[in-house]
Amino acid sequence: MPSMASNAAAVSPSPLPPFVTLLRRGDTYCAAGIGNVLVIVWNEAPTVPALDQVMEKMELMRQRFPDGGAMLVISRANSPGEHGAVKRSAEMLKAMVPWLKAVVAVNGGTGPFAKLVRVMMQTIMALVTRLPIETRLFGTPAETVQWLAGFLPGNGGLKISQGELQSGVDALLAHFPPAGSSS
Repeated sequence: MPSMASNAAAVSPSPLPPFVTLLRRGDTYCAAGIGNVLVIVWNEAPTVPALDQVMEKMELMRQRFPDGGAMLVISRANSPGEHGAVKRSAEMLKAMVPWLKAVVAVNGGTGPFAKLVRVMMQTIMALVTRLPIETRLFGTPAETVQWLAGFLPGNGGLKISQGELQSGVDALLAHFPPAGSSS
């Protein structure tokens, strides 16, 4: 009889809608293109090698959507990563301007601790990156989608409907469950 661990490993990921292009699904992060929005879901804090892979995915998105795009980052980790990763992140994002119109991130939760972490991360992003683009942090994926749907039409356009972006993000989160999850 198979063990619970092997049953969990045998469960295949949730299917993705046809408008979601899976670019990478690994242990630490998952990347997908939903219209002209690159969505990254981190289960662990970013590392420099993983960020280099993300840069390759951003370049693919830039080739597919030369008029511009955005990046939506969902972090399940409680850390922005080591100093080298924070620095590499800033370099990577600066290299994508002017294609990159906005970077929005979800650092989950609505409680006081989650809000404090978002304020800290927003300060780090402002001080380290000094990006000439919009950077925002939100508590839920729905807040990021709503903000992007309002921001992008005047800044290069959103190449997918708000509803499709939201359902794509939801499907990606189901496709790439948190680390240690059995689904």
